[in-house]
Amino acid sequence: MIFSPSPMLILLVVKNNPLAAVSQKIQQFAFPFPKKENCGWILYQIYVQVIISYKTGYLVDEDVEKECFFMANIIAILSSGHKDEKNNYETGWWAEELFAPLELLEGAGHTVDLASPLGGKPVLDQVSLQEDYDPTGKYKALYESGRADNTLKLSEVDALKYDAVLIVGGHGAMYDLAKDESLHKLVNTIYDNKGIVAAECHGPAPLIWTNRPDGKSIIAGKAVTGYPNEIEPEGLLDILPFSLEDELTEVAQYNQGSLEKKAHAVWADDQIVTSRDPFSSELMGEELVNALKKVNK
Repeated sequence: MIFSPSPMLILLVVKNNPLAAVSQKIQQFAFPFPKKENCGWILYQIYVQVIISYKTGYLVDEDVEKECFFMANIIAILSSGHKDEKNNYETGWWAEELFAPLELLEGAGHTVDLASPLGGKPVLDQVSLQEDYDPTGKYKALYESGRADNTLKLSEVDALKYDAVLIVGGHGAMYDLAKDESLHKLVNTIYDNKGIVAAECHGPAPLIWTNRPDGKSIIAGKAVTGYPNEIEPEGLLDILPFSLEDELTEVAQYNQGSLEKKAHAVWADDQIVTSRDPFSSELMGEELVNALKKVNK
Protein backbone atom coordinates (compact mmCIF):
# COMPACT_ATOMS: atom_id res chain seq x y z
CA MET A 1 0.00 0.00 0.00
CA ILE A 2 1.32 3.47 -0.86
CA PHE A 3 0.36 5.93 1.85
CA SER A 4 0.16 9.58 0.77
CA PRO A 5 -0.53 12.03 3.61
CA SER A 6 -2.56 15.13 2.98
CA PRO A 7 -0.72 18.48 2.60
CA MET A 8 -2.48 19.79 5.71
CA LEU A 9 -1.19 16.93 7.85
CA ILE A 10 2.33 17.40 6.48
CA LEU A 11 2.17 21.10 7.35
CA LEU A 12 1.05 20.28 10.87
CA VAL A 13 4.02 17.97 11.37
CA VAL A 14 6.46 20.57 10.02
CA LYS A 15 4.95 23.37 12.09
CA ASN A 16 5.07 21.48 15.36
CA ASN A 17 8.32 19.56 14.86
CA PRO A 18 11.55 21.14 13.60
CA LEU A 19 12.94 18.80 10.95
CA ALA A 20 16.30 18.37 12.66
CA ALA A 21 14.68 17.19 15.88
CA VAL A 22 12.21 15.01 14.04
CA SER A 23 14.97 13.46 11.95
CA GLN A 24 16.91 12.53 15.06
CA LYS A 25 13.86 11.04 16.70
CA ILE A 26 12.77 8.98 13.73
CA GLN A 27 16.16 7.30 13.46
CA GLN A 28 15.36 5.51 16.72
CA PHE A 29 12.75 3.45 14.89
CA ALA A 30 13.18 0.89 12.17
CA PHE A 31 11.04 0.35 9.08
CA PRO A 32 8.92 -1.58 8.29
CA PHE A 33 6.89 -1.09 11.43
CA PRO A 34 5.93 -3.93 13.77
CA LYS A 35 2.36 -5.11 13.24
CA LYS A 36 1.08 -4.24 16.73
CA GLU A 37 2.76 -0.86 17.21
CA ASN A 38 0.48 2.03 18.07
CA CYS A 39 -1.25 3.16 14.87
CA GLY A 40 -1.14 6.84 15.74
CA TRP A 41 2.64 6.73 16.16
CA ILE A 42 2.95 4.81 12.89
CA LEU A 43 1.06 7.54 11.08
CA TYR A 44 3.29 10.16 12.65
CA GLN A 45 6.41 8.36 11.48
CA ILE A 46 5.08 8.06 7.95
CA TYR A 47 4.28 11.76 7.73
CA VAL A 48 7.76 12.65 8.94
CA GLN A 49 9.48 10.17 6.67
CA VAL A 50 7.65 11.64 3.69
CA ILE A 51 8.78 15.14 4.64
CA ILE A 52 12.40 14.18 5.23
CA SER A 53 12.77 12.23 2.02
CA TYR A 54 10.65 14.61 -0.06
CA LYS A 55 8.63 11.64 -1.29
CA THR A 56 5.00 11.83 -2.27
CA GLY A 57 4.27 8.42 -0.83
CA TYR A 58 5.71 5.86 1.51
CA LEU A 59 5.53 2.10 1.07
CA VAL A 60 3.76 0.69 4.11
CA ASP A 61 4.44 -2.82 5.36
CA GLU A 62 1.62 -5.26 4.51
CA ASP A 63 0.96 -6.12 8.16
CA VAL A 64 0.76 -2.45 9.07
CA GLU A 65 -1.68 -1.89 6.21
CA LYS A 66 -3.95 -4.58 7.61
CA GLU A 67 -3.63 -3.38 11.19
CA CYS A 68 -3.90 0.39 10.76
CA PHE A 69 -5.26 0.94 7.25
CA PHE A 70 -7.98 -1.71 7.17
CA MET A 71 -9.33 -2.01 3.64
CA ALA A 72 -12.38 -4.20 3.25
CA ASN A 73 -13.29 -6.46 0.37
CA ILE A 74 -16.92 -6.08 -0.61
CA ILE A 75 -18.97 -8.11 -3.07
CA ALA A 76 -21.88 -6.27 -4.69
CA ILE A 77 -24.60 -8.50 -6.12
CA LEU A 78 -26.56 -7.46 -9.21
CA SER A 79 -29.55 -9.04 -10.89
CA SER A 80 -28.73 -10.50 -14.29
CA GLY A 81 -32.09 -9.13 -15.45
CA HIS A 82 -35.57 -10.37 -16.25
CA LYS A 83 -37.74 -10.04 -19.34
CA ASP A 84 -41.50 -10.56 -19.25
CA GLU A 85 -42.54 -10.67 -22.92
CA LYS A 86 -46.20 -11.28 -22.09
CA ASN A 87 -46.44 -8.00 -20.21
CA ASN A 88 -43.78 -6.17 -22.27
CA TYR A 89 -41.73 -5.59 -19.13
CA GLU A 90 -37.98 -5.76 -18.69
CA THR A 91 -36.03 -5.01 -15.54
CA GLY A 92 -32.69 -5.56 -13.86
CA TRP A 93 -30.43 -3.70 -11.43
CA TRP A 94 -30.69 -0.02 -10.54
CA ALA A 95 -27.82 2.31 -11.45
CA GLU A 96 -27.77 4.64 -8.44
CA GLU A 97 -28.02 1.73 -6.02
CA LEU A 98 -24.72 0.38 -7.29
CA PHE A 99 -22.78 3.51 -8.17
CA ALA A 100 -23.62 5.78 -5.21
CA PRO A 101 -22.38 3.30 -2.55
CA LEU A 102 -19.57 2.14 -4.84
CA GLU A 103 -18.20 5.65 -5.13
CA LEU A 104 -18.17 6.13 -1.36
CA LEU A 105 -16.71 2.72 -0.61
CA GLU A 106 -13.91 2.98 -3.16
CA GLY A 107 -13.28 6.55 -2.07
CA ALA A 108 -12.69 5.21 1.43
CA GLY A 109 -10.09 2.79 0.05
CA HIS A 110 -12.17 -0.38 0.01
CA THR A 111 -12.28 -2.88 -2.85
CA VAL A 112 -15.62 -3.70 -4.47
CA ASP A 113 -16.13 -6.72 -6.73
CA LEU A 114 -19.35 -7.33 -8.66
CA ALA A 115 -21.26 -10.58 -9.16
CA SER A 116 -24.52 -11.67 -10.77
CA PRO A 117 -26.27 -15.03 -11.24
CA LEU A 118 -25.11 -15.41 -14.85
CA GLY A 119 -21.86 -13.48 -14.61
CA GLY A 120 -20.71 -11.17 -17.39
CA LYS A 121 -22.72 -8.04 -18.18
CA PRO A 122 -25.99 -7.92 -16.20
CA VAL A 123 -29.07 -6.12 -17.46
CA LEU A 124 -29.56 -2.59 -16.17
CA ASP A 125 -33.06 -1.24 -15.60
CA GLN A 126 -32.93 1.57 -18.15
CA VAL A 127 -35.49 3.57 -16.18
CA SER A 128 -32.74 4.22 -13.63
CA LEU A 129 -30.90 6.36 -16.19
CA GLN A 130 -33.88 8.59 -16.90
CA GLU A 131 -33.66 12.24 -15.90
CA ASP A 132 -35.95 11.80 -12.89
CA TYR A 133 -33.45 9.40 -11.32
CA ASP A 134 -30.18 10.56 -12.88
CA PRO A 135 -30.62 14.30 -13.53
CA THR A 136 -26.92 15.04 -14.08
CA GLY A 137 -26.16 11.93 -16.12
CA LYS A 138 -23.59 10.86 -13.54
CA TYR A 139 -24.76 7.27 -13.28
CA LYS A 140 -25.17 6.94 -17.03
CA ALA A 141 -21.53 7.95 -17.45
CA LEU A 142 -20.43 5.40 -14.86
CA TYR A 143 -22.52 2.72 -16.53
CA GLU A 144 -21.10 3.55 -19.96
CA SER A 145 -17.59 3.42 -18.53
CA GLY A 146 -18.03 -0.35 -18.34
CA ARG A 147 -17.57 -0.60 -14.57
CA ALA A 148 -20.39 -3.14 -14.31
CA ASP A 149 -19.77 -5.01 -17.57
CA ASN A 150 -17.78 -7.95 -16.22
CA THR A 151 -19.36 -9.45 -13.13
CA LEU A 152 -18.31 -12.68 -11.49
CA LYS A 153 -20.66 -15.64 -11.64
CA LEU A 154 -22.45 -15.74 -8.30
CA SER A 155 -22.15 -19.50 -7.83
CA GLU A 156 -18.36 -19.24 -8.20
CA VAL A 157 -17.78 -16.45 -5.67
CA ASP A 158 -15.64 -17.36 -2.65
CA ALA A 159 -17.54 -15.78 0.24
CA LEU A 160 -14.56 -16.18 2.57
CA LYS A 161 -12.74 -13.43 0.65
CA TYR A 162 -15.25 -10.77 1.60
CA ASP A 163 -15.96 -8.61 4.61
CA ALA A 164 -19.35 -7.41 3.36
CA VAL A 165 -22.00 -8.13 0.78
CA LEU A 166 -24.17 -5.43 -0.82
CA ILE A 167 -27.31 -6.63 -2.60
CA VAL A 168 -28.20 -3.98 -5.15
CA GLY A 169 -31.85 -3.30 -5.81
CA GLY A 170 -33.92 -2.91 -8.90
CA HIS A 171 -36.98 -5.09 -9.52
CA GLY A 172 -34.70 -7.69 -11.08
CA ALA A 173 -33.66 -8.75 -7.58
CA MET A 174 -37.17 -10.10 -7.00
CA TYR A 175 -36.83 -12.49 -9.92
CA ASP A 176 -33.36 -14.00 -10.03
CA LEU A 177 -31.85 -13.09 -6.65
CA ALA A 178 -34.69 -13.66 -4.18
CA LYS A 179 -34.45 -17.45 -4.09
CA ASP A 180 -30.91 -17.94 -5.39
CA GLU A 181 -29.33 -20.56 -3.13
CA SER A 182 -25.79 -19.46 -3.98
CA LEU A 183 -26.62 -15.99 -2.74
CA HIS A 184 -28.24 -17.36 0.43
CA LYS A 185 -25.10 -19.37 1.15
CA LEU A 186 -22.84 -16.38 0.51
CA VAL A 187 -24.91 -14.16 2.82
CA ASN A 188 -24.85 -16.74 5.61
CA THR A 189 -21.08 -17.26 5.28
CA ILE A 190 -20.30 -13.54 5.45
CA TYR A 191 -22.71 -13.12 8.35
CA ASP A 192 -21.19 -16.06 10.24
CA ASN A 193 -17.74 -14.51 9.78
CA LYS A 194 -18.92 -11.29 11.44
CA GLY A 195 -19.19 -9.46 8.12
CA ILE A 196 -21.82 -6.96 7.04
CA VAL A 197 -24.92 -7.82 5.00
CA ALA A 198 -26.46 -4.84 3.21
CA ALA A 199 -29.45 -4.73 0.88
CA GLU A 200 -31.06 -1.81 -0.95
CA CYS A 201 -34.58 -1.12 -2.12
CA HIS A 202 -35.77 -4.45 -3.62
CA GLY A 203 -32.45 -6.01 -2.63
CA PRO A 204 -33.75 -7.25 0.76
CA ALA A 205 -35.85 -9.85 -1.11
CA PRO A 206 -33.15 -12.56 -0.90
CA LEU A 207 -32.86 -12.06 2.86
CA ILE A 208 -36.43 -13.28 3.29
CA TRP A 209 -35.42 -16.73 2.03
CA THR A 210 -31.92 -16.81 3.52
CA ASN A 211 -32.44 -19.31 6.31
CA ARG A 212 -30.25 -19.81 9.33
CA PRO A 213 -29.46 -23.27 10.82
CA ASP A 214 -32.64 -23.06 12.93
CA GLY A 215 -34.69 -22.80 9.72
CA LYS A 216 -35.70 -19.20 10.33
CA SER A 217 -34.98 -16.30 8.01
CA ILE A 218 -31.84 -14.29 8.76
CA ILE A 219 -34.13 -11.27 9.28
CA ALA A 220 -36.85 -13.09 11.26
CA GLY A 221 -38.29 -10.70 13.83
CA LYS A 222 -35.74 -7.99 12.99
CA ALA A 223 -36.24 -4.43 11.83
CA VAL A 224 -35.89 -4.01 8.07
CA THR A 225 -36.96 -1.70 5.29
CA GLY A 226 -37.41 -2.00 1.55
CA TYR A 227 -39.42 -0.57 -1.31
CA PRO A 228 -43.00 0.04 -0.10
CA ASN A 229 -46.16 -0.94 -1.93
CA GLU A 230 -47.54 2.60 -2.05
CA ILE A 231 -44.80 3.91 -4.30
CA GLU A 232 -44.60 0.94 -6.67
CA PRO A 233 -45.47 2.04 -10.24
CA GLU A 234 -49.15 1.70 -11.01
CA GLY A 235 -50.10 -1.83 -12.11
CA LEU A 236 -46.64 -3.28 -11.46
CA LEU A 237 -47.63 -5.17 -8.32
CA ASP A 238 -50.01 -7.17 -10.52
CA ILE A 239 -47.15 -8.70 -12.52
CA LEU A 240 -44.34 -8.86 -9.94
CA PRO A 241 -43.72 -12.31 -8.44
CA PHE A 242 -44.62 -11.00 -4.97
CA SER A 243 -44.99 -7.84 -2.92
CA LEU A 244 -41.71 -7.05 -1.19
CA GLU A 245 -43.40 -5.12 1.59
CA ASP A 246 -45.89 -7.94 2.27
CA GLU A 247 -43.19 -10.62 2.41
CA LEU A 248 -40.93 -8.53 4.64
CA THR A 249 -43.84 -7.77 6.95
CA GLU A 250 -44.59 -11.48 7.27
CA VAL A 251 -41.11 -12.51 8.46
CA ALA A 252 -39.63 -9.34 9.92
CA GLN A 253 -40.52 -5.98 11.45
CA TYR A 254 -41.02 -3.87 8.35
CA ASN A 255 -40.18 -0.20 8.84
CA GLN A 256 -41.13 2.01 5.90
CA GLY A 257 -40.02 5.24 7.51
CA SER A 258 -41.50 8.59 6.60
CA LEU A 259 -41.79 9.06 2.85
CA GLU A 260 -41.33 12.78 3.46
CA LYS A 261 -37.77 11.96 4.47
CA LYS A 262 -35.59 11.55 1.39
CA ALA A 263 -33.48 8.65 2.64
CA HIS A 264 -34.13 5.82 5.07
CA ALA A 265 -31.97 2.94 6.29
CA VAL A 266 -32.48 0.46 9.12
CA TRP A 267 -30.03 -1.74 11.03
CA ALA A 268 -31.58 -5.10 11.89
CA ASP A 269 -28.65 -5.91 14.16
CA ASP A 270 -24.94 -5.04 14.25
CA GLN A 271 -24.38 -6.75 10.88
CA ILE A 272 -27.50 -6.34 8.73
CA VAL A 273 -28.57 -3.03 7.18
CA THR A 274 -31.32 -2.37 4.64
CA SER A 275 -32.35 0.80 2.80
CA ARG A 276 -35.72 1.79 1.39
CA ASP A 277 -35.36 3.15 -2.15
CA PRO A 278 -32.97 4.52 -4.78
CA PHE A 279 -32.83 7.88 -3.03
CA SER A 280 -31.37 6.09 0.01
CA SER A 281 -28.37 4.80 -1.96
CA GLU A 282 -25.92 7.44 -0.80
CA LEU A 283 -27.07 6.93 2.79
CA MET A 284 -26.39 3.22 2.40
CA GLY A 285 -22.87 3.99 1.24
CA GLU A 286 -22.32 6.21 4.27
CA GLU A 287 -23.66 3.54 6.62
CA LEU A 288 -21.32 0.94 5.15
CA VAL A 289 -18.25 3.17 5.26
CA ASN A 290 -18.93 3.99 8.91
CA ALA A 291 -19.64 0.37 9.82
CA LEU A 292 -16.48 -0.89 8.14
CA LYS A 293 -14.41 1.44 10.29
CA LYS A 294 -15.42 -0.75 13.24
CA VAL A 295 -14.78 -4.12 11.59
CA ASN A 296 -11.06 -4.29 12.29
CA LYS A 297 -11.19 -2.86 15.82
